[in-house]
Amino acid sequence: LLAMAVLAGCGKSDSSGGGSSSGGGGGGATVAKTPEDAWKDMRKCFENGDGKGLWNCISSASRKEMTEGDGAKQFDGLKQMEDDKLEPITKENFGMGAAEFKKASVEQVMIAIFTKLTKDPKEKEKMSKTTWKSCEIKGEMAYCVTLEPGDDGKQQEDYAVLVKEDGTWKVN
Repeated sequence: LLAMAVLAGCGKSDSSGGGSSSGGGGGGATVAKTPEDAWKDMRKCFENGDGKGLWNCISSASRKEMTEGDGAKQFDGLKQMEDDKLEPITKENFGMGAAEFKKASVEQVMIAIFTKLTKDPKEKEKMSKTTWKSCEIKGEMAYCVTLEPGDDGKQQEDYAVLVKEDGTWKVN
């Protein structure tokens, strides 16, 4: 899903406040009137290192699953570890120290992961070579295809399902 968020589209932020699992505010995303607009907006968020904008690319249902599902339980388990054992894990995977991780909400950790992803040279190169191919819209759902470089260097199709929320297309 993380790769799909990075490939398929940002939407507007869902509220002007900060930090709720319903989307929070901030992030450089705009109202994406078409799935392709969402993809272009996402690229801009990625290029600008905007993890909050990337978080806002994801549908509220998917954000809820990430913040309340199995991933949240795993984060809770990690928070029980001793700081000296946790520190290398959180630095490498989330770009934050153990103390910061223990205080962070799941949403804040996900935004940190997205921000870290935008700084990865391999991911930046892959994104720069990814192109929009097509999209089929069926009501409030869109089935989209992008072309991205595979491990062998050849372009391969990647797929994303987007949903329309409050007039804005988002990754589901």
